[in-house]
Amino acid sequence: MVRRNEFVGIIVVAVVCLLLIAFSQREDSRYPRAIKYEPEIYDDTSAEYLNASLVSIKDVVRFEEKAIKKSLWDYQFPPNKELQDFTMSSGGSPVRTMIITTWRSGSTFLGDVINAVPGNYYHYEPLLDYGIIQIRGPPYSKSALSNLKNLLNCDYTNLQNYLEYGKLHTYLFSHNTRLWSLCESFPQYCWNATFLSSVCKVFPFQSTKTVRLRLRLAEEILKDEKLNVKVLLLMRDPRGTLQSRKHRDWCPGQPDCDKPNLLCADMVSDYSAAIQLKKLYPDRF
Repeated sequence: MVRRNEFVGIIVVAVVCLLLIAFSQREDSRYPRAIKYEPEIYDDTSAEYLNASLVSIKDVVRFEEKAIKKSLWDYQFPPNKELQDFTMSSGGSPVRTMIITTWRSGSTFLGDVINAVPGNYYHYEPLLDYGIIQIRGPPYSKSALSNLKNLLNCDYTNLQNYLEYGKLHTYLFSHNTRLWSLCESFPQYCWNATFLSSVCKVFPFQSTKTVRLRLRLAEEILKDEKLNVKVLLLMRDPRGTLQSRKHRDWCPGQPDCDKPNLLCADMVSDYSAAIQLKKLYPDRF
């Protein structure tokens, strides 16, 4: 009798377990299903578009323009504003943001977060070709600021050093995910200044981040009302910054990177500049 009861008990437990397993496999209606994004399918179905080598720069730009419109179909622009009001290709002015920081301060993560916004064009580390240095003034400040302004104006024509550096260090572009997707599909155009300038102009949002330019110099960009850039100063506890830098093979031996006194001096300088810039440009800094 006891064994019979034990057997029945085992059967009951097994049935309950099977019911629990079956229930757990059911899709819970309280949570939305994951959205699957399909790749952009363009209206042009001519066979020539199947061969990337036959696609012109104008075709690629037009394709990307369609993709941007699709990704922003439900985006809430300001009242009485439309997508074309924010694209340079249609005579508009894009929303521009710039992160000023230093190495190992969390800017790569923050930059990628901002780049997650649909329709964003990301100028990742535009001063990367200057090496492991801090630009505090001459002799590099003039050219660095000129390069930044050119990029924010979607003008790649005088950025040959920048583009040549990018050919050997593709991460200069790979963080700009939308551009890099085009580079992978049409590699013949990736480092072409005309192509880059044209593609950049169809995006309504631009973002950039740099770890090499000190904040005091960024006032030159804030003064440019046409650019209308919003600047964010990102700072991290210097102890964490220096500890993180120790584990990067490109930092040790580089004074601007591994010297605590220089890092702290730059942070003090940035803080002083921030106080002044906040007074002068309260809506954009």
